[in-house]
Amino acid sequence: MTTGQMLSPVSVLRNAISGIVILPGDADYDEAREAWYLTVDQRPAFILFPASAQDIDEAISFAHEHCLDIAIQSAERTVMLPTRACLLIITSQNPFCFERDFPAAHKSVLANL
Repeated sequence: MTTGQMLSPVSVLRNAISGIVILPGDADYDEAREAWYLTVDQRPAFILFPASAQDIDEAISFAHEHCLDIAIQSAERTVMLPTRACLLIITSQNPFCFERDFPAAHKSVLANL
């Protein structure tokens, strides 16, 4: 990167995590945003498939920095509404243990969503 070039916020997030970030317009966005209940038409600004608890930590910090709401979709594909223009974190493919690996400070943030 040359002097004067800046990374977009999405690039910064993608570079900070090892999981997958999907945006509207990406080829797999419609499949990724699908909720268990097909009557729910969720259209998040960002979708994160985290590979680690650190990815979730980074994503929550990103969401707070950019004034985004956060929604969590668990392995059961349940989701807390609303999910429009938010960061949707899909935890169904996580190889880590949420209780053991997730930072305590962000557990309390999620508990109060």
